[in-house]
Amino acid sequence: MLLIHWTKHNNTKDILKNGIHPVRRKSMSSEGDDIKGIWCYPFTRNKTLNNTWKSNLKVWRQDLTNFNGFVFRLEESDFPIYAGSFVGIAMFPEQSTFNSYEEFLKIFGEEFSPVSIAFERNKVTLETGTIDYGDFEIIIPNRIEPKRIKKVIKDRNTLANKS
Repeated sequence: MLLIHWTKHNNTKDILKNGIHPVRRKSMSSEGDDIKGIWCYPFTRNKTLNNTWKSNLKVWRQDLTNFNGFVFRLEESDFPIYAGSFVGIAMFPEQSTFNSYEEFLKIFGEEFSPVSIAFERNKVTLETGTIDYGDFEIIIPNRIEPKRIKKVIKDRNTLANKS
């Protein structure tokens, strides 16, 4: 499965040279454990789904800067990972942990298969079955080496950048 990680465009050179490093986010669980990882989303054939988190980041951070997406393949060496809705992971990280690729695919594999997503251009909502695609995230605790990055998706140019 391919994943996409969004970050500010000014981080691009550093990421292509040094890879994607995990960062810490405060957990909302009662134990108060922080989660350290790389926040990403399944890369699909649907441009709207791929850009969901980019749009969310711009709104939440109230930042109109450009974000670039880094596409890489999820590998067995990335496990254990967290996967599910961002609220579920924050509140109950132990219930959102997957120890192997097989375990992850057993729960979410069908939801993000090309067959189930290649679709939905005619659907009004992105919510199907058990997953709200807009709330879904994967957190990988390990660094992603630069050689694993398959593609960089550049955000639109701002008016200031156009001549």
